[in-house]
Amino acid sequence: AYGGGTGGLWLGSAFGLQVWDLGSGELRTISRLDGLPVSHITYILPAVGGHAPCGQNGPSKECCCVWVGTPKGLARLAQHGGVGSGSSKWTYLRGRRWLLSDEATTMAALGSGTMLVATTEGVSLLQGKTYTLEKKAAHYQAMAHPRHSRYGYSRYAKTETL
Repeated sequence: AYGGGTGGLWLGSAFGLQVWDLGSGELRTISRLDGLPVSHITYILPAVGGHAPCGQNGPSKECCCVWVGTPKGLARLAQHGGVGSGSSKWTYLRGRRWLLSDEATTMAALGSGTMLVATTEGVSLLQGKTYTLEKKAAHYQAMAHPRHSRYGYSRYAKTETL
């Protein structure tokens, strides 16, 4: 996949990623030793500055993101400062919390931190949202309270150290 603003051509295989820097002609390999969660790549979606969700606070021109689909989930490489420079971080999404099936086959960025991921079991919608701690606590309380409240009472256990 051509990365446009990433300055490179991204190639995925059963053995990892390769990035061909079109400016210098350098070919760089990214493997599990470099933090790639799964080496078998089935799909690549490079993005820079707004073309796909990149980072918690949204995309920026300095943030280079590459999303990779694998038979065992979805991974995102966020590199601040461009390809091969600056700091980089892998994020790995696997399981029913994120995807209908672990086998990610195709991806499409919808903008505004939203992405569609096609899997072997259907299409998953991923949305990047920013929460305050108060809002996050209210969200999980709303989920947990109906399951753990019995007749309007909840049982909380107090633990003591000896």
